Amino acid sequence: MKHFILPILMTVFLVQGFTSDRNQTQKVDGPDYKIRKVVIDPGHGGKDPGTMGDHSKEKEIVLLVAKKLGNYIKEYFPDIEVLYTRTDDTFVKLEERAAMANRNHADLFISLHCNAAENKQAYGAETWVMGMHKSETNLEVAKRENSVILLEDDYKTTYDYDPNDPLSHIVFSLYQNAHIDQSLTLADYIQYQFRERMSRRDRGVHQAGFVVLYRATMPAVLVEMGFLSNLAEEKFLMSDHGQDLVASGIFRAFRDYKNQMEGAADEIGPSKGTVAMGPAPEEKPVPLDTPEATNPSLGEDKVEFRLQVAVRSTTPDFSQPPYDGKQGFHFVQESTGLFRVFYGRYLSAEEAEKRLPRLQDEGFPDAFVVAYKAGKRVELSEVAAAED
Repeated sequence: MKHFILPILMTVFLVQGFTSDRNQTQKVDGPDYKIRKVVIDPGHGGKDPGTMGDHSKEKEIVLLVAKKLGNYIKEYFPDIEVLYTRTDDTFVKLEERAAMANRNHADLFISLHCNAAENKQAYGAETWVMGMHKSETNLEVAKRENSVILLEDDYKTTYDYDPNDPLSHIVFSLYQNAHIDQSLTLADYIQYQFRERMSRRDRGVHQAGFVVLYRATMPAVLVEMGFLSNLAEEKFLMSDHGQDLVASGIFRAFRDYKNQMEGAADEIGPSKGTVAMGPAPEEKPVPLDTPEATNPSLGEDKVEFRLQVAVRSTTPDFSQPPYDGKQGFHFVQESTGLFRVFYGRYLSAEEAEKRLPRLQDEGFPDAFVVAYKAGKRVELSEVAAAED
């Protein structure tokens, strides 16, 4: 257990070291919580054009969408202050983007980007949150976005990260956003809008180590709105109509997220409390003849570890891809109406970690270990501290 705990504790201490702009990490729950300030970050800018399409530049498209998104928020929620990391074709350091949100005590950070791929047929939208690189594909996306720091003259002294150093990527992948749950919730709402309301290809919610996200001390997401390397999608993203659709979709996701965070979950979720549902997992970390083996949780005083594979806005169907009838999956419907999908229950983090690589190889590259106690999510760092 000690070998598993050490990287987590190191990560917690390192992340806490980057919150100097604020006295403490902002609380994002409770009856009095309100979203009062949002920072919208149009990626790239100035000497950094970002992704280049045949007829477009990422820095120009994301700025137009950012302003449309901000206008929607200001129109429908006039009490919310909207700030932008840039409002014109200006180069802004990655460090400064998150620092601006921190200095202004923002409640939410939304970074907008466009994608690219060697495969010109690749298309669709995806949303990213801070986390570990679970696959080579995730790592490549993070490396592409993080390479912007090479345009900064003093990047070696500003960041504890070098995009040219393989070891740097390994270390950086340990960082976890302190608001991972809230970030994942917003990301899932965004993808729901792209998929259900806009009929865009849903490329999912992913985690990777982004420089622009890891210093943000509030929930933060990075939205890849589409591929400029795909001619049809480039045309869509260049059009005023397409930009308006994307901005309005992200706004609706923000609206639903705001309702949830401010306690208006009844408007978007049918249930109250946390309810364990779905088929029983295949792997039981306790003998089958013990009382705990037949219970949804392993007892009031025990911590159980699960492998979280997805967050969904609709009931998971385990007979369909990517599950295809495989045993071992279960889900929890939360008070928000969202469904968290898990694999297995384990009495130790080591057992969960042993199963993780195989699960990732079986089609769930973004799976990660989480801890639950008495049916409620607890931070891994809290478990580690308690066991010490």
